[in-house]
Amino acid sequence: MEKKDAKIPFSIYDFFGYLACGFILLVAVDYGFDVGWVAKGELGIVLSMFWIIVAYITGHIVAHVSGEVIERRIVRRILRSPEETLFEEAAAGRLRQCLPGFFEPLPKETRDRVLLKVRDKLGVELMGRALFLYCHPIVKREPATLERLNTFLNMYGFCRNMSMALLMTVPVLLLGAWLRNYLT
Repeated sequence: MEKKDAKIPFSIYDFFGYLACGFILLVAVDYGFDVGWVAKGELGIVLSMFWIIVAYITGHIVAHVSGEVIERRIVRRILRSPEETLFEEAAAGRLRQCLPGFFEPLPKETRDRVLLKVRDKLGVELMGRALFLYCHPIVKREPATLERLNTFLNMYGFCRNMSMALLMTVPVLLLGAWLRNYLT
């Protein structure tokens, strides 16, 4: 019988990406409410492991919140998905003026080439999410492209989650400061 190499089921991003944003939020709560969980005193190995696990779990919670708030509510509902904006002509608008890079369409030649290839293959014209869902598995077949996509996805997720963790620290720190001033 041939023995297969065991693979770790998650990447280094999975660990440090969730750990970093969870740790930021826990430290904000610790500092804001002056509870002394992490910042004060010696933790020891067991307590350190406990807080690493709590930070990791907190990071997952932050990731779910950031996915809902930043990605689904802000990007998809307000700004609109890149799979839609990349294939339309540049149009005027306040959001486009504030975030020109987000709304920059693909070059016309690229758009036409992709749409023609899909139309020739399927016999129908796809746009928006349908076009993305058709092209995504095709693009992932190329190992170099798949690696770049995964790197981008990890960086995007890390930045989105860290942004949400930092946004969540603001009310925590403000509430902690208010309570300290109000209670003393």
